[in-house]
Amino acid sequence: MKKRKRWTQAEDDYLRKIYPERSNEEVAMWLHRSKRAVMAHAYILGVHKSPEFADKQKRKGQFKKGQTPHNKGKSRKYWASPEAEELMAKGQFKPGQVRDDNPNGRKNKPIGHEKVYADGYVWIITEHGRKQKHRWVWEQAHGPIPPDHCVKFRDGNRQNCALDNLYLVSRADHARETRAALSPEQKKEIMRKVHDGRRASIRRDKLRLKWGLEPEGKLIKRIK
Repeated sequence: MKKRKRWTQAEDDYLRKIYPERSNEEVAMWLHRSKRAVMAHAYILGVHKSPEFADKQKRKGQFKKGQTPHNKGKSRKYWASPEAEELMAKGQFKPGQVRDDNPNGRKNKPIGHEKVYADGYVWIITEHGRKQKHRWVWEQAHGPIPPDHCVKFRDGNRQNCALDNLYLVSRADHARETRAALSPEQKKEIMRKVHDGRRASIRRDKLRLKWGLEPEGKLIKRIK
């Protein structure tokens, strides 16, 4: 196993000095460390990019006002190979074609049009836009769904949106019902992930305490 290279106080001071105004690639090169290691240690030290540098990096690849695209006025055949042109043609919209893969997008579909998506839920077009059908059916009969509540299916079939197959439940009860339906192996795997996350949070806060920084995790009482 490769021995972990510890950060020295001099490296910490140097990182605090140059990190706000330099790219992660440059800092990693100068410190002879990986980009990921630099980003992780900067997070532990609480060092961030300056707003000015972050804004400059964000605009780095943007077109300037008045800048002309290099392919303006040129046919696609001028800059694309026949193979690339064939691939692009497959993904292009045909005249009159309308996207039909976004449940929240605007479509030229009539009111009442329904579609089943990959997650199994049915979406329906109403006078006020698209909605999940089971929620819309419930609201037609009982009014708006209260906050922190959801509508569930009695038989577990997401496409059976009959009113007598629907019931309202709080999200807390929904979480309890979902947990009760899990197998012992699934519960054990979930708890393992929870404990792994807690241990990682404690390790990060121990490092922050070591370097004199304020811990960020909620488990600080367990490590003081």
